[in-house]
Amino acid sequence: MRKIREILVVAAAVTAAGLASTAVASADDGHVYAKATSVAGTESGGSAHADLHFTGRQTLTYNNFVVNDTCPGDNYDVHGRAIAIYMDGTSGYGTWHRDDEPTCDGAGWGPVSGLGFNGSKNIKKAGVEVCVMRPNATDICKTDFRLNPYTS
Repeated sequence: MRKIREILVVAAAVTAAGLASTAVASADDGHVYAKATSVAGTESGGSAHADLHFTGRQTLTYNNFVVNDTCPGDNYDVHGRAIAIYMDGTSGYGTWHRDDEPTCDGAGWGPVSGLGFNGSKNIKKAGVEVCVMRPNATDICKTDFRLNPYTS
C-alpha cells in the first residue's frame, strides 16, 4: 500500500510539472514594459510598453504600443522601439518612435496597434526597448521581453 501511495505521489508531481510548463508556454503572448530613468531616485526618464502577439517562428504583432516621457522633466528625448533576439543570439530592431511632445506632460507616442514585426530569422524572444537620449553622455536604455512560444 505504501508503494502505491508513493507511486501516486510521484505521478501527481510529474503531471503537475507538465501542466506548469504548459501554462508557461501558453502565457508567452502578453504585456511588456520597460522604464529607463535618467536621474537616480526619481521618475524622470521614459517608458515603453506593448501587448505582444506571436504569430509564428519569425513574426509577431505589437498592439497598444506606447512610448512616453515621464515626469518630472529632465529635458531629454525619449525613444522606444520593437526589439527581437533571434535564436542565434543576434538582434533585430524596429523603427525608433519618439515621444515628440515638448514636455513630459504630453500624451506620448501611441497607442499604436497592428504593428507587425517580421524577423529574418527565428525569434527567441521579443519586446520593447526604451532609451533616454542624453546628448554628450551615454544613452540610458532598458528592455523587457517575452519568449516566443513557437521557438521556445
